[in-house]
Amino acid sequence: MIIRKTPTSTQHSPRWPLSRAGAVALMAAATTAVTNLVEAQGTLQARSLPNGTRVHTVRNSDISLGPDLKLPVNPSERDRVRAFYRDVLGCAMTKESDRADIFRIGSGSYLGVVYDSSAQRDERRRSLWLEVRVDHPEELERKIVAFGAREIDFFDKMHFYFQAPGGQVFRLIGKDEDMSSWQR
Repeated sequence: MIIRKTPTSTQHSPRWPLSRAGAVALMAAATTAVTNLVEAQGTLQARSLPNGTRVHTVRNSDISLGPDLKLPVNPSERDRVRAFYRDVLGCAMTKESDRADIFRIGSGSYLGVVYDSSAQRDERRRSLWLEVRVDHPEELERKIVAFGAREIDFFDKMHFYFQAPGGQVFRLIGKDEDMSSWQR
């Protein structure tokens, strides 16, 4: 429902007489009705916090992240990027060019490293952080440290966070590690 105010002659008043409190109550009722409808369809779950705030959670969403990732990197870091993803992480390089390299990560994800002279390494600390799952995280952590990747100090002291050449930040976890405490 859209409520529009339209001017009548020289006065600026609502098209129909409705007080501010009435409009707020109407919008609250409309919001509640839509929320209840969506909840009844099973796609939205609501719960109330002790302070009265309602929290909504989408269930059975049809949205997901795709398997293709892009990382802009300054061309001056090309050799270290290739060495890190290929030699330290063991990713297969499926495409190599002066403009971009593609690395296969695991069985179905691909990281496109796009070489861009405007890319800033430290900007990645403020961007999306990714997670690397492996069978033996302690072993890979030793290889990453030996390579010279920068460790990131983060409040989660249970996991190793690092910044790869090119600036992308990762969290290293065990392949079968239960991460549900981070998801809820």
